[in-house]
Amino acid sequence: MARFLQAFLSGNSADDDALGRFASAAMSTLSASIERRARQASLRPASASDVQTGLLAARLADAAYAPNLDELTARLMIPECALSILAFQPQAELPGAHPQWFLARGQLPPWLQRAGERADAFFLVFRGTHSMLDITRSLLVKPAQHGGSAHFHQGFLFGVREDAVLHERLRRHLQGSSLSLYVIGHSLGGSLAMTLVAADMLPPTFRGSVTCVAIGSPPVLYGAPAPGSMGRSEAARVLLFVNDSDIIPRLMGSPLPAFATTLFATSLADTHEAERAQTIQQSVATLEQYVHMPQTELVLLKNGGALRVAREQFEAVLHVHEAFSLNLVEHHKVKSYVDSLRKAMTSAGATPMGTAVPPQDVPMGVAVDGGAQQSSRRDSTAESPASTECVVCLSAAPTHAFVPCGHRCVCNACGNAISQGSQSCPICRAHVSSTLRVFLAS
Repeated sequence: MARFLQAFLSGNSADDDALGRFASAAMSTLSASIERRARQASLRPASASDVQTGLLAARLADAAYAPNLDELTARLMIPECALSILAFQPQAELPGAHPQWFLARGQLPPWLQRAGERADAFFLVFRGTHSMLDITRSLLVKPAQHGGSAHFHQGFLFGVREDAVLHERLRRHLQGSSLSLYVIGHSLGGSLAMTLVAADMLPPTFRGSVTCVAIGSPPVLYGAPAPGSMGRSEAARVLLFVNDSDIIPRLMGSPLPAFATTLFATSLADTHEAERAQTIQQSVATLEQYVHMPQTELVLLKNGGALRVAREQFEAVLHVHEAFSLNLVEHHKVKSYVDSLRKAMTSAGATPMGTAVPPQDVPMGVAVDGGAQQSSRRDSTAESPASTECVVCLSAAPTHAFVPCGHRCVCNACGNAISQGSQSCPICRAHVSSTLRVFLAS
């Protein structure tokens, strides 16, 4: 930028040309942005079922950030699903450690059940970016081949392909099964989920339907795959949710802003800087080639609603310029996704999760495979963890305690849902007979 200011003052003709190119690129960028906004105005609302699916996925993705098994168990108190944890792999603090994930089995909410489908399903959920190892994995953008002709983001591919524990657990629980599988993740976790599905890494004898739900995640495929080259993954349903100006799902697969390209090309004059500019442009060219799976369904969360984006409109939503906002980082947070999806449910007229739950016979439990963390049952008189929000909905204040254990950890609505549903305290797993509102002295 200093070079452009110098050019403006000096009147040098070569620099004037550079200024002209910069101004032209800036005007082109502005014009394209206006056109994209006009195209977004024609988007239609997403279905209530899609919004409910997104909210359930966002809550499970939030649970994947739990630092240990006990907290994961508490976060998975979703009455509609009656989840049992089958395996949990926390990320070790070691170089090259595998991503964090959990595998659970539970009941499908009524709005997710398809005709002729069994009511229970598997849920495999990957944690998003939370450590330097995760950041390093995301930066390995060089494509790597897997299987036939498909190329994937190297960091995402190695993250799931080299995880022997993950594949052993999937074989143990999914082999020969016809239950549905939901593969879910936020940010990096969503890209790992899409890679696992797109690279067809599920057990060969698994016969169930597959749904992949990515929350604010970048694409994983380098270049569009040839039709029929993706094997079983082509039958999977893939849902991608993007929250308003979230920057992360737009960092790959989108052109670099035109004015930045001009800046790189004209402001680096000497040989060393020119080489650096060339390296940057090569990296940018690589990022631009990443694409989503052909069957990906995109839902944009904006202005309190959820909008379904047709494939030909992806560029109007996923262009990096659409993230130019003071909220580009805030909108990426998983709790921001949960809040946006709750608002969208209200707009879509969907029934909020946890407000109308039929009695359930299967309480949530923990049946973790050997080699994973084990859950320790807490004393029923122990104090509940300090928290300013309900451990179930993660939004309302924890105003109610369970009887007889006494843990004050839920809001009124979630407490009633648990009393009528699983009847199990999310903190200590003790039987719940009723709830009691607790008033704290100021």
